This record gives sequence, C-alpha cells and structure tokens, in this order.
Amino acid sequence: MQGRDSGEGVAGLLRQRPVSEADWTALIRPLLDDGQYFLAYDAVRQSLEHHPDSLTLTLIGALALVRSGAVAEARRLLAPIDRRLETMETRLARAFEPLQALVRRIAAASSPASDAPDAASLTALTDLAIGLDEIATRSTHRIDDPGDLRLIAEIYRTSWQHLGAGADLHRARDAAAEAYRLTGAPGDGIVLATVAFLAGNIDLAVTTARAVTAALETRVEAGKGDFADLAGLGLARLLCGDGDGATAAFVTAATLAGGRYPLIIESLHDVRLLQAHGVAVPQGIFDQLPPPCLVVFAGSPIDAPGLFEPVFPPHLEHAVRRAIDQRLEAIGADIGFCSAACGSDILFIEAMLDRGGEVHLFLPFGLEDFIAARVAYAGPGWVRRFRKALKLASSVTHTTDEGYLGHDALFRFNNQVIMGMARLRAGFLLTEPHLVVAWSYLTPAEAGSTSDFIDHWPDISRLQMIDLDELAEAGGPLPVSPSPVTPPTAVPGAEEEQRTIRTMLFADMVGFSKLREQDLPRLWRFMKVVAERMARAGHADASDTFIEAWGDALYVNKGSALDLADYAFALLDAMAGVDWAAFALPQQLQFRTALHAGPAYSGHHPLTGRPLIYGSHVSRAARLEPVTVPGHVYASQQFVALLVAEESAARHEALALKRPYADRYQADYLGILSLAKNYGQQPVYHLRKIVSLREPYQSSSSFTPSPP
Repeated sequence: MQGRDSGEGVAGLLRQRPVSEADWTALIRPLLDDGQYFLAYDAVRQSLEHHPDSLTLTLIGALALVRSGAVAEARRLLAPIDRRLETMETRLARAFEPLQALVRRIAAASSPASDAPDAASLTALTDLAIGLDEIATRSTHRIDDPGDLRLIAEIYRTSWQHLGAGADLHRARDAAAEAYRLTGAPGDGIVLATVAFLAGNIDLAVTTARAVTAALETRVEAGKGDFADLAGLGLARLLCGDGDGATAAFVTAATLAGGRYPLIIESLHDVRLLQAHGVAVPQGIFDQLPPPCLVVFAGSPIDAPGLFEPVFPPHLEHAVRRAIDQRLEAIGADIGFCSAACGSDILFIEAMLDRGGEVHLFLPFGLEDFIAARVAYAGPGWVRRFRKALKLASSVTHTTDEGYLGHDALFRFNNQVIMGMARLRAGFLLTEPHLVVAWSYLTPAEAGSTSDFIDHWPDISRLQMIDLDELAEAGGPLPVSPSPVTPPTAVPGAEEEQRTIRTMLFADMVGFSKLREQDLPRLWRFMKVVAERMARAGHADASDTFIEAWGDALYVNKGSALDLADYAFALLDAMAGVDWAAFALPQQLQFRTALHAGPAYSGHHPLTGRPLIYGSHVSRAARLEPVTVPGHVYASQQFVALLVAEESAARHEALALKRPYADRYQADYLGILSLAKNYGQQPVYHLRKIVSLREPYQSSSSFTPSPP
C-alpha cells in the first residue's frame, strides 16, 4: 500500500525539490528500504521525466516493481536498456556461440569436392562478426558501478523466482559476480553465493560462502556487525551446512532489526528460497524471522445522543482503549488498516501510533461529509483527534471522493476495500491479517456496521473480539452526567435514490474507426461468433448484469468483481479465438478494457424507458479505458480491492468445505495514471489470469499480487 494517497506522497517528495539524479536517488532509496514500493515507483516515474537516460533510476524503478510483484511491468521498463545491462562475460558467451557453431559447420561441410563453406556456415560467420562488433561498440557502456550491478542482480533473481526463466538467474549471477569482483564486500559475496547455488554452481556457491563466512565472522567479532552482516552470515553458514551457526547469526540479526520488518521479510524470502531448493533450514531460524503482524480493525463509534440502547457510551472510552492495547500487544500488531470514526476507530489508530506502528486509513466518502457524519457529533475534541490521526497515518485513502448523501452502502464498500487492500499488503509480507473488532450484541447488522464487517470476514480463526457489553457491565451503571455530546448534524444533501456498489467494465474496439463501410456487416458477424463462444463458456446475460453498447464501445455492469473479471477475460479470449481473416476483416480487432468499482444509481431512462445505471463512478470507469493497452485488462484500486476480498471469501469457503481452490487473478501495480479528459488521477493495476504458482514458498492462502 502506498504511503498516503500515492499522488500526495509523490507531491510530498517533490516539495523537497530534488534536482540532480543523486537527489532523486537519495529520496527514493529510503522508500524501498521502508517497503513503500508503490510510492517508490511513482517517484521514479516522476524522476525519469527529468532524467530519462538515468540507468540507476530506471533500475530502482524496476526493483520497486519486482519487489511489489509487478515483474512483467519491470521487464517492460527495462526492455529499452536490456542489452546495456549485460555483463562483458554474458556478451562474450553470446559471441562464442556462433563461433562454435561456425567451427562445427565448417568441419561438417569440409570435403575434397568443396573448399568453400556452405551458406549456413557463412550465416554463422556473419553472426559471429555481428557479435564481436557488438562487444567492441558496447564496451564503452560496461557497467562498473557496484550499486547498479547489485540492482541488476536483485531484479533478475526476483524475476527468475516469479517467471522461472533460467536466463534471468544466469544474468543475476553474472551481475553479482562482477559486483563482488569489483568490491570484495561480504554483502556482494553472499548475493553471489546464493544465486550461484540456485543456478546449480555449487562449488562456486560454497567457495564464496566460506570466504564470506570468514570475512563476516571477523567483522562481527570486532563488534562492527549490523543486521545485513548477521543476516548474510546466517545465509553463508546455511550454504556451508552449518545450521546451528546460522541460527545463532539470525538470533543476533533479529535483535538488530529494530522492528524494521522490510529487513525481516527480505531475509525470510532468502531463507525460504534456499529451503525450497534443498538447503536444510532449522526451525529456530524461522522463529527469529516472523513476518509483521497486520491488523484490520472495525469498531463501534461513540454513541450519538438519544440512543435507546447504549452501545459505546462515552464513559467506556478508557476501558475500550485498554482492551485494544491488550489485544494489539497479545498479537504483536505492527500494521493497521481501518476507517477513522470517533470512538473505537480513533482509539485503535492512537494505540497503533503509540506502539510505533504503521496505520493506513480509509474514508468512505469526502472528508467534510465524513467529519459531519462520523466524528463531529461527539464533540470538538474528537474532531481534533481525527485530524491529528490523518496527519500521522502512513496513508489516507478515500474509497470514493463524492459526498455521503445518506447512502450507507458506502460504508460497506469502504469495509470491502479495507479488507481487500489489507490482504493485498499481507500477500507482499508473507503473512495473513487479523481482524480485531470492538463489538456489541446490540450493534445492528446494517451495511458497514461492525456486525456487517464480521459477517463478511472469511477467517474466523483470526478474529479478536472486544465485547463492549462486557466492558459496560464491568464498569457499572452509567454515570449521572455523561460526557457532553453534540447532536449529529443533518446528512448533507441526502437523496431519495440510493446508490449501490457495482463493478463496471468499459471496452473500446481499437481500429474500429479505420474500418470501411463494407467491413461493418462482417464485423458484426464476427462479433456474433464471439458472443456465441462467450455463451458456451457460461457468460450469457445474468440477472445482475447490465450490458449496453454503442458503436464500438461496450459497457458492462455487474454486482461481483469476480464475475466481471471472468467476463472481461472471456471476452478477450473469445475475440482472440475467432479467425478474423475468415470474415475478410482487414485486421485483428482488440478491446481496450478497464474495470472499476464504486457506488452507482439504478433506474430507467426517462426517454427510452430502458434500464440505466449511472453516476460519477461510471464516468470514472469510462475515463480509465482510454489509457489502457489493447488486449489487456486494467483495473482501478477499488476494483482490485473488491476482487481480493471476494477471492479471499471464495478461498476460505472452499477450505471450509474441503474443496481445492486456486486463485484466478493477479494484479500488477502500474502507478498513478492520469485519466482521460482531465478526470484526475487514479492508482491503476494490470490484471492478469494466474497460470501457475511458481514460488514454492509463497503462501497459497494469500492473493497473488504478481505473476508466479
């Protein structure tokens, strides 16, 4: 999850006025170290506008992407400089391949009847000349900056972990070897030993690990070792077969981490990777590398005046805070996701901040409406605490920017986004979220309430409940003079028509405007076959589906994010599966496709009488579609969060019924993109179907945020 709203986070960086490449690097590297990968990538995109030829900034951007799981996007970012990233050894190896082929061909083709090499041999000779020329012309671009070589090694090692391409692992090994040759630093040595082991170069791995072990033991004995030294020593000892020594190193490393969980996660990745490839890892090491504890919180707000049955009377504030502190301490909470209503929410935020934790806040609608509806009625003191919480939070996200209008469905939507984004973040951190609630039996199970949140939480084993009724009984009768509260203000601009949460698809056919008049009947015959294929795949119109089309544009509206994602990919598959040439069309046609989720009105058009779904979020979905890539599916953050929440619910239901379940989709973060027609900016993801899980150590119970 990006720090603050992503655009605001980048704006904060820009206020520091970075100018040089070094300034940008100094600003962005700490974001990587803190695990703020999305914000780091957004900042890199800004920096490359000023320094488009910067190798270091490009590599940092690619590293931010691969760490967040967006490997395919990282590869696209590196594509223009792919050859530049090769070490001299890699270039020589590629040049020797045609030389070897040439020798073999000349030997095979030589005969008394012919003194000239055959055509294939001449081709091989040409390839050799090209390869040697490339070495000569590119030798001036040899990378000799150890920092850049380290970035290259990590990028390609992580890419190999996700995609399984052996060539990536070899490139990581070569870059690591060059960095170690230049520096002799133990940190570079352990990277080389690790990737050499993964690449099957066991002798190189063990030899390097022994050298690293000796160097780091000397450093640690001199009292100079930091976390990186101790973690590196642990990995080196593992590669040397010294499990007890490795455990001792990680015990010391854990004490030096100082709660910096990105360091823990990086080491945990390395240890699990070695274990998955045959290295014996003692359980004690995993005990020293626990992933951070992520907590989702939902709780009742302070009672409004005149409530017939008190749920959270003001005098319970201190008791609720104590109970929250106890729950957070018991589970070791590090990261919190919640809303920010007066009462339980703000108490949770303050408790997390007092623990030194990271807090991400989600507001269901516009700021002033939220204050009026969920904070101000409890008094100015709560408003001050609310505004302070917003300033100190790691991020603040508005699930919708519009007003409340009295539509409680926005609260449920906010809960779903909180759950989805928390699970997405947990997947990056190799963990599973807990839900902590401050709940009363009297809490109505209305949309967006604490009871509603509990009902939609799929994993009851990770639920911690604070019983407000028990706290009230333990606290005795209500005081004679309860804390004063201000009557709630009227809901701003309440409307009779209620909005409901819908998922929306907009698609536009690329190349439609270039079709000739005589092509149009053939196009619609082509699309009829596409529709038949979709119907056979089970994507005929459903009761909760609204479909509208005009010209080459398609608008589909459904209630479920999973259903709409299924529909979007079925449409692309059907389009790709029909032979367009058989219909005498001049080109293969593709859709640009965008998915979004948000509140919308339902009704009928007053002139046509046809069903109508409308609202500002329908327009937002339409403005996202023009910035997408043909043949791919892009999605807003709201849609991805809803999709993750639905996938999680489906997975836990399958587990409860002892049925197998495989996640269907993955989301690669693209960054903050500007929407069409000056419609603002939006965090955007590239949505893909999951083919297989490549990383054996990645939890199968978490949403997969990138392509393994």
